[in-house]
Amino acid sequence: MRKFTLLLILAITLTATAMNGAAQALDGALSPLGTWATPDGGAHIQVSDCGGTLCGTITWLRHPREKDGTESVDSKNPNSDLRLRKLLGLQLMAAFTPDGADPTVWKNGWIYDASSGKTYSCTLTLESATTMRVRGYIGLSLFGKTQVWTRVTPQILAK
Repeated sequence: MRKFTLLLILAITLTATAMNGAAQALDGALSPLGTWATPDGGAHIQVSDCGGTLCGTITWLRHPREKDGTESVDSKNPNSDLRLRKLLGLQLMAAFTPDGADPTVWKNGWIYDASSGKTYSCTLTLESATTMRVRGYIGLSLFGKTQVWTRVTPQILAK
């Protein structure tokens, strides 16, 4: 009987340890933090923790300069005072909070579309460690558009 009890305790301990490790790996794998490429590959967005909410900043642009050689700016912004701010380094999303019911969803955020100058409500949904659905909408999420962003992985430089 004593051997059975010891084996049972050992089995329970090993199972709990394995489940905890798997849960931690899953949480880490499904973190929205990191750098994401937009669907057309034209921009990279760094998603960061900004005081308990998520925010995102443009860290790379395929075309960081206009045809005349000047840096790309937020020329479509409805606020004329902001039209000369540079796109590179621009915070274009913020205020995302985790959905308590689903750890893969971040909600109540906003996202700015510099190509139109419009700001939308937004939800982020992690589909995998390498893909995230970004849904921008006005009013109800039903009336919106979804993009799938892909995680940018660091390049390993060959010597």
